[in-house]
Amino acid sequence: MLTLEIPILGPGGAALRAPIGSCTVKSAFETLWRDAGDCEFFVDGDISVTYADLAAAVDAAVLALRDFGVAPSVPVLIKGDFSSHSIAVLLALIANGNIVIPHTEASLDKLRPEVDLLCPAFLVDAGAAPFTIERLAAAGPSCLMGLLPKGVPGLVVFSSGTTGRPKAIVHNVDLLLEKFSARPSKRVRAIPFLLFDHMGGFNTMLSILCGRGCIVYSRDRGIDAICAAISRFKVDLLPTTPTFLTMLLVSGAWKVHDLSSLKVVTYGTEVMNEAVLARLVAVLPHVRFKQTYGLSEVGVLMTSSRGNDNTWVKLIGDGLETKVEDGILWIRVPSVMLGRVLFDGDSARFEPHGDAWFCTSDMVDVDGEYFRFKGRATDIISVSGLKVYPSEVENCLLECTDVANAVVFGKHNALVGQVVVAQIERSDPALPPAEARKRVLAHCRARLDRFKVPQEIQFIDHIGVSDRLKKKRTAEDA
Repeated sequence: MLTLEIPILGPGGAALRAPIGSCTVKSAFETLWRDAGDCEFFVDGDISVTYADLAAAVDAAVLALRDFGVAPSVPVLIKGDFSSHSIAVLLALIANGNIVIPHTEASLDKLRPEVDLLCPAFLVDAGAAPFTIERLAAAGPSCLMGLLPKGVPGLVVFSSGTTGRPKAIVHNVDLLLEKFSARPSKRVRAIPFLLFDHMGGFNTMLSILCGRGCIVYSRDRGIDAICAAISRFKVDLLPTTPTFLTMLLVSGAWKVHDLSSLKVVTYGTEVMNEAVLARLVAVLPHVRFKQTYGLSEVGVLMTSSRGNDNTWVKLIGDGLETKVEDGILWIRVPSVMLGRVLFDGDSARFEPHGDAWFCTSDMVDVDGEYFRFKGRATDIISVSGLKVYPSEVENCLLECTDVANAVVFGKHNALVGQVVVAQIERSDPALPPAEARKRVLAHCRARLDRFKVPQEIQFIDHIGVSDRLKKKRTAEDA
């Protein structure tokens, strides 16, 4: 095992000395450092790191990887978070042309059997400085080898596994970087809210860095901690989830912390309820709310929202094609995955995607060039063969003054197939449950078709959320 102290906080050169793997990565990284040396790249409490520091740290890490024998094109498992040294080592692995498998401590614990079946050649622990490199004894040849031209970096992210065993999704990093090379990002101060191992988190990091912006790091991703960081460091961009924004409204933290620096809040990964969006616009009128769209399989696409007060969004980008069949969105885009690794028992098999259309499984309404997302096809509730979209019922519930937050899902019923179940956080916990139930049902019956009205209402203290801060939406999760 090698332990190396990289000069992340010391003075450094303004450009990488070690040769960089591929042309697209080289172009993106040169843009990253150019004339940005003294600009802040990262702040964490009282720690401030410049782009010159980052350049020196990446340079040192690349040389350390090569000295240890980490050859281009081999798969490397990296464990870390959005700390300055983790980012430096992740960029070094990309610069070295490796197939990178990023994980946090928690995600690696959860997915270790699947990760081991990918047979990474090395483990880089960047959870703290100095980082360490360990050569792994692979059980056999990796199914990831030979998927990319030599020296072209790859990225492996995992599906959530909500509909079965997780799958490993393999990307060409060159293709993910192309949109940033073609359209330079704006310089922002932002909190990378999504996780280190998440496609959205990876995209946020690249967007901030390619715009030579500043990453504001918060180990605590709770409402008060994030709001305090926004206030202290004058964050102007917050990429997050609708669930987090709903929790922000419920908590009232927007009244306590100074959020006046915020200019843009982007939201994605799940459906935004229009009732929640209307409340957000009312309490944060100076903020532009923008819907993003992405999937682990296609990356994060560029979008244009139709307005601040609605959830209609247009998908844009060079080479992007879309079509809708039976209400489901299909996409063809250059940044689509190379393919998936499927796991069966103790074996792993790579299944290429090719250039075919990709089914997103997202149900949409269409208005010209704009889409409005209604939810995943797998989340649809079937009541006597009639479709119920959980987002529609949730939106109705959140328009009720007695409801602070809600999640809706289907529950098996022998007579009608499924019934609609709603879990609700009450606006006034002192209101007797019987009275609250009466008011909620009256509100729903006046606005929804009869088969969409919740047949079961559960009052709970807090809506369950995943580690990616999305609502848990199944009876099993609940």
